[in-house]
Amino acid sequence: MLIVSLVALIVTGCSGNHGLTGKDADRNGIRDDVDIYLTRYLADVHQSNAAKQAARAYQSVLGIRSPNPDAVRRANLDIGRATACLYEVFLGQGSGDRPGKVSLDLERLTFNTPERRHHYQAFNAALNGAAWSLPDGRLCD
Repeated sequence: MLIVSLVALIVTGCSGNHGLTGKDADRNGIRDDVDIYLTRYLADVHQSNAAKQAARAYQSVLGIRSPNPDAVRRANLDIGRATACLYEVFLGQGSGDRPGKVSLDLERLTFNTPERRHHYQAFNAALNGAAWSLPDGRLCD
């Protein structure tokens, strides 16, 4: 269902094509087209909040300018926490493999233009050779 939803957003032209970071009218840290996706397809408030945390973490990657190792590290930690939060919330509700699908959908929606994909690839390249541990403590915002 989520992949179908993703296709529906793309077909309707709601792809957030407003430059690298896109449009975020309510300034909640989530691009408007991604916000629409979350509102339409995640009714459970806990799952929606976990997905919003992940969406903000992915979106933060698009705000990193020039080589900035500290910003890359922070964004990577935020993505790790958000991903762990997705699994904690969804699996706690018996949702099987759904957290992985939501995470993948959010990644595809966030990096949905060539410019955004290139920026994400540069972010991942900046992590090349880095080591980090799984997050612990409080995972969800």
